[in-house]
Amino acid sequence: MFKTGLKTIYHRLRNVSKIWRRIGLKNTDFSIISNNCTGGYVYQYFGIGYCTPTEGIGLSVDDYLKLIQNPRHYFTHSLKFVNPESTERYRLGEHFTYPAALIDDITVYFRHYPTKEEAENKWKRRSSRINYEKLLFLLSESETMRDEHVVQFCKILSETQKPGFLLTSKSVSGPYVINVLDVPFINNVPQWRPDIVIKSIDWKKELNKL
Repeated sequence: MFKTGLKTIYHRLRNVSKIWRRIGLKNTDFSIISNNCTGGYVYQYFGIGYCTPTEGIGLSVDDYLKLIQNPRHYFTHSLKFVNPESTERYRLGEHFTYPAALIDDITVYFRHYPTKEEAENKWKRRSSRINYEKLLFLLSESETMRDEHVVQFCKILSETQKPGFLLTSKSVSGPYVINVLDVPFINNVPQWRPDIVIKSIDWKKELNKL
């Protein structure tokens, strides 16, 4: 009973803190398109429902760059689930069992979904919520990101005139690049924790620009 009471108090305090964070946030119908879970951290921080299907998934940097050049095409395209063994990530040594699907010529890894059915349902539902007038692209460094990816990302955003950020621990520069110094690594993979993503960008200020 005591533990239950503490848990209830904790959840109430957490909800109050999210309400407090939303003060001054003019836009709540934004869609952050990220290459991994990092975009979802922003929705969680403010306590806002997901207006993006990229929460809980993973994309290679190459595929992410394809997606942001034509997001409406990919988010309205059908999914074709494939065997994990046929994917690039599996061939590179990550022998996973979670769902993976082809969307035209890109592969989406549903890393936090137990079944194909749940993955497809949430992808379609959240894709239908995308606000194409208030898109923000968020690319976070992965173990396979190369310097040319940074150049390509900045070029795409410049040409499409879309807002976005590239979070990286590398000493690279660009108009959309944010260098983050305190990113921990595990087996050469950067660990983008929620607190790192939130403090790296003035999210309220940037989202209010959309």
